[in-house]
Amino acid sequence: MYGLYTVGLLLAFLGMTPRLLWRYGRGGAFRAGIGQRCGRYAPGDLAGLGGRRPVWLHAVSVGEVLAVRGLLRALREGHPDLPVLVSTVTETGQAVAAERLGEADARIYFPFDLPGCVRRALEAIRPRLVLLAETEIWPNFLRACGSRAIPVALVNGRISPRSFPRYRLARPFLRRVLRHLTLCLMQGEADADRLRSLGALAARVRVTGNLKYDLRVAPVPPGERQAWRASLGIPEGAQVLLAGSTHRGEEEAAVAALAALRQVDPEARLVLAPRHPDRLGEAEAAAGAAGLACGRWSARPFPPRFHPPVILVDTVGELARLYALGTVVFVGGSLAPVGGHNILEPAQHGCPVLFGPHMANFAEMAAVFLA
Repeated sequence: MYGLYTVGLLLAFLGMTPRLLWRYGRGGAFRAGIGQRCGRYAPGDLAGLGGRRPVWLHAVSVGEVLAVRGLLRALREGHPDLPVLVSTVTETGQAVAAERLGEADARIYFPFDLPGCVRRALEAIRPRLVLLAETEIWPNFLRACGSRAIPVALVNGRISPRSFPRYRLARPFLRRVLRHLTLCLMQGEADADRLRSLGALAARVRVTGNLKYDLRVAPVPPGERQAWRASLGIPEGAQVLLAGSTHRGEEEAAVAALAALRQVDPEARLVLAPRHPDRLGEAEAAAGAAGLACGRWSARPFPPRFHPPVILVDTVGELARLYALGTVVFVGGSLAPVGGHNILEPAQHGCPVLFGPHMANFAEMAAVFLA
């Protein structure tokens, strides 16, 4: 079955070849990381490990990177001499890891789940322990770790109701894959039950809660908040609707909400932060279709006579603090059927928080807010 999986993965790569070549041709982070994704490392990539066997902490993208900050900090405090390697899949995740996970001794891109790529990576890194955040189940990687007696733990694990039916289709194969997990630390009982039903050994499954509850957002002093408003041309007293981590279709809803708000507060502003930076153009188009001009967060301070009603957040890793700018906050991925995003981040600033009905990934958190 592993052979069939690998063939399917190769066919998927073949279908993606034109896009991969296009991204490679553009250069930037994707081209720079392609060697690491193939399990080949430049001399400096692993230099921070000093030849020692590390704990390998893998977090696929931005949300997972932010969630494991407390875990990484605890590792460093409890075992200061133990090297830690952090990997991500996405380029945005890598950028945030570089900014927020400074305690890590090295940062790389996770290898493609092809036997050769995985073998080269494990031979180069020689991890003593692998920690996979949330639902990073890579069959060839797990099998290779098992054959080398490398313990692998799933941390902050979850199986969403949306993805569970797809996993069930592959249950005979997953039963074999999941046996390579030494420990599964799940967010909730429902996640644990789903993983057991897919074939994980019951004795290895534990419920430890959601690491995102441990996330602490640094408070924003009133003076800094006022400086932000001034740099964006937002008048004193004007209300700010902040829509964070939005997905396709949610920008239009946020723009419509701003139009309604401006009926009673003509100076109101919308700060719009799409979940994926490559969708900034779509967000700008949604505002343009409503006749609203846009400015970009990175372009502040705005010129004196430029007062755009919509401000697009075009940087990565700042949203958790930027929520403090909102008079009211909408957290995306919840009107679109995505499963929601972290609503604790804006709540920590004391902001009223709005979200839609699709909160399956944060169901427990949403229930607390609605109680």
